[in-house]
Amino acid sequence: MIIKILKGLKDPRSIEIFAELLHDQNKWVRRQSSSALADYGEEAIDTLLKLVDDENWRARGGAVWALGKIAKPETIDVFVKASKDERSFVRSGSVFGLGNIGGQKAIDTLKELVSTDDSGYVKANAMTFLDKLEK
Repeated sequence: MIIKILKGLKDPRSIEIFAELLHDQNKWVRRQSSSALADYGEEAIDTLLKLVDDENWRARGGAVWALGKIAKPETIDVFVKASKDERSFVRSGSVFGLGNIGGQKAIDTLKELVSTDDSGYVKANAMTFLDKLEK
């Protein structure tokens, strides 16, 4: 409920609160916080960039997913790096970001994921985005 209220306020001071909530144990709290951060768009990018190297894989993944929704071409290297993360949740977020940004670097990274990733979910999504990007 509090997330919905904070999100409705659209106050940039809430960005740090949502960023901290990416560390929460509750998946739904993290998911809603990641979505809220994505809604802030460019205002949240600096905060999200700090989280992509967080030791907590849930926070890292939430940040990567939010950045993937924002999809700024200048963040492409974040997704390339995240595509090599040990956690499939983070890698799947990287696929989303790469697919939304596009370009040759994204295509090359997606192809690598299709041929090397051990997660069927990551591979399937990478193939879906490759189909869209290579048309």
